[in-house]
Amino acid sequence: MIEHKITYSKDVISLSMDYTSALPLAFFFVNVMEGVHEGNYTEMTLLITTMIVADLLTVFIKRMSTYAPKFLNFLLVRPKGASNTDILSRNGPKSADSPGFPSGHMAMTSVFAIYRLIRLYRNKTSGDLNIINIINFLKTYPIQIMFYLGLIALMAVARLYKRCHTITQVISGFLLGVIFAIILDKIVVDFL
Repeated sequence: MIEHKITYSKDVISLSMDYTSALPLAFFFVNVMEGVHEGNYTEMTLLITTMIVADLLTVFIKRMSTYAPKFLNFLLVRPKGASNTDILSRNGPKSADSPGFPSGHMAMTSVFAIYRLIRLYRNKTSGDLNIINIINFLKTYPIQIMFYLGLIALMAVARLYKRCHTITQVISGFLLGVIFAIILDKIVVDFL
């Protein structure tokens, strides 16, 4: 009986991590719905495009990593036992030398969450980065901040739990997403 409960809870956790890995699809849907509801089609189209470009860049880097020197494999190759690494968790086991640097899931999640946090900060403060604005923002919007940072943390846990990526690959995907989110914000502020 105890063994059955352990297996069941492990299956539930694995299934929830699979659902978490599919969140970027939900992010696309959220962006489309906001674009329709709020009428900010251009901004949401740019956000969706930026998420796709960030993911495509991770795919390109992964393909290029096959030409990297073998001594970098500790950084570039997915962990042993990696499987079901695609967005729907359906592609089965990966080969031992499968590239995983950086995490595309983390890049897309970070673009979505960080851009939305930056936009919230910009819209609810004067937009200037100063300590008073930051403290007021943190005090006024803790739930939204925790929600978006929680999405990033949840995706990181899912990718590590499923053994799709190493911690370095997850962090690099996060950093790539942050860079793309900052670039997107600059484009939106300067050109929209």
